[in-house]
Amino acid sequence: MDSSKTAQKGRIDWMITLVPFVLIVGLAVFLFIFPEGSNDVISQVRFFFGDTLGSYYLVIGIGVLVVSLFLSFSKYGDIVLGDPGEKPKYSFFTWGSMMFTCGLAADILFYSFAEWVMYATNTHITDMGDKMEWAGVFPLFHWSFIPWAFYLVLAVAFGFMLHCRKRDRPR
Repeated sequence: MDSSKTAQKGRIDWMITLVPFVLIVGLAVFLFIFPEGSNDVISQVRFFFGDTLGSYYLVIGIGVLVVSLFLSFSKYGDIVLGDPGEKPKYSFFTWGSMMFTCGLAADILFYSFAEWVMYATNTHITDMGDKMEWAGVFPLFHWSFIPWAFYLVLAVAFGFMLHCRKRDRPR
């Protein structure tokens, strides 16, 4: 491999790396310094996205799911992510298993500690009846076909960018 290509691959895009890192650390410090005010702001943001835009999320999610299914069974579903004639490194089942595992692992890390509390303290669930009856319904918003359709769209977009367009980062 050419030494300039090796040097270029080893470079870190500091703008993409440091700006989000600084923003996240700054936000975390702010949340720790002002916990009560932060809780109020986060509650308002969550109310806005959950109650005000919740129906839109479902409509957009169903739309993404329908578009994903349409694209997968159309001529675009036959695009090979790699060079023409190149043999896949892994089988279809193996790739699907890896995508499923990555998505599930990310969700488990994010929701496993707090999701049950979120449902147990949600007043909307209490208004609809017994929490035990609704406990199996609400996780479907995080674990069913609609969230996976969002993951699928991003996975295909990044796969196309990396393997068909041969780009190492978004431009």
